[in-house]
Amino acid sequence: MKKKILLISVLLILSFLFYQAYVFFLAPTNNLKGIYLVPKDAVLVIETQKPIDNWQDISSSDIWNHLQKNDYFNQLTEKLNGVDNVFTKQKKLIDFIGNRDFIISIHVTQKKKYDLLYIANLQKIAKLNLLKKHLSSFAGQDYKASKRKYHNHEILEFYNKKSRETLYISFIENQLIASFTHSLVEQSIDQYSEPIIGRDLQFIDISKKVGYDNMFRLYVQYKYMDSYLNCFFDKTDALVKNMNQTFKYSGFNFELKSNNVVIAEGFTNTNNNASIYLKALQKSGKGKRSIDKIAPKRTAIYMSFAFNSFKEFYTNFEEVQKENPKQFKSYQDNLDKIENYLDIDVKKNFVSWIDNEIALLQIQSANHSTKNEMAIVFKINSKKKTEKNLDFILERIKKKT
Repeated sequence: MKKKILLISVLLILSFLFYQAYVFFLAPTNNLKGIYLVPKDAVLVIETQKPIDNWQDISSSDIWNHLQKNDYFNQLTEKLNGVDNVFTKQKKLIDFIGNRDFIISIHVTQKKKYDLLYIANLQKIAKLNLLKKHLSSFAGQDYKASKRKYHNHEILEFYNKKSRETLYISFIENQLIASFTHSLVEQSIDQYSEPIIGRDLQFIDISKKVGYDNMFRLYVQYKYMDSYLNCFFDKTDALVKNMNQTFKYSGFNFELKSNNVVIAEGFTNTNNNASIYLKALQKSGKGKRSIDKIAPKRTAIYMSFAFNSFKEFYTNFEEVQKENPKQFKSYQDNLDKIENYLDIDVKKNFVSWIDNEIALLQIQSANHSTKNEMAIVFKINSKKKTEKNLDFILERIKKKT
């Protein structure tokens, strides 16, 4: 009898192992993209292929350590540092999963509150029931494990007895999704059947340009940027609101070139209601940037607008204005009033001497004032022509005032 029981037990174990091997090696895999599970209201999406190695490089860099001293940045990355602690404590689990496609998305969950959603491509590992059943053992004694169903998907809940926070985890095809906010996991499950961001043509266009062969990629969705910044500030300025209305997505690829140098390259697309200045800028080509060479060391922000030539930009600006006849007439009337009043020609006395770059600089105040200084810098094509025309304009202004 004992032998029969033993034989049955061995057969059951072998059957289980055979089934797990079949699931892992032979069963067909639906390779679902992680971006398809990102809820539609994501403000920021961070994507990487080597989360463990890249996070170790970033978190140990001089740049990261320096930024942690800044109150705003420290608050911004507090949740990421919490994830780092989890990774450190659960080294066995992380080593088992390894470096895989990993996505972090940031969402506003309540007024002045935000949280993160984590998506990891476990590939065939996600199908192993062994992993799901033993997640609680990885969590340790500080966690109380439970589970529930949401739209036919199982959600595992790990309640931390000390912090009183709950980590929610679910598996969808080859992807693991997790968050400390249950609604984000539920919204991610909803995206499975009807993905929004991942199928948005404007997002796809940006992601193609950004590419995949870099340390990590950051995507910005401007539609929800205002509510996100309200988590940190009492109110946002007009510039941010204008960006929300003008831009759709931005995408950047990042590389850590040394311990203290980060290089980013990015692309941005616009909404249909983008400002006329931006539309004109898009039609005016690219120019070489050089104003940064004369920017003071106290410069915090250098925003450059470069084009083939300012003359071409000005022509395109007027052409875009003509798309709205009423607006163009108002612009032309105001321009005529200025030219007639000062007896000047804007194209001759102003446009003619500006070269192919204009930059805005935000500079730390020299007298340690709390207010930063702003400067607009024009790259010129002729010093002599510039001085002559500016002197002429100044002379005309003096005569009229």
